[in-house]
Amino acid sequence: MLEEKDLKGISHLMTVLIENEVTPKFNTLADGQAAILDKLDVALLKVVASLAGSVD
Repeated sequence: MLEEKDLKGISHLMTVLIENEVTPKFNTLADGQAAILDKLDVALLKVVASLAGSVD
């Protein structure tokens, strides 16, 4: 069985690993998703504008 200090050490290492490896990757994914959503919004606005222009 692991001792309390061993468990605390493992917990600390896991926290450091998550902060340095996992969190930045999730942040990058979130930024990429935001960029994709912005492009979709612009594309939708262009379609709506072209449809509005063709109605006249």
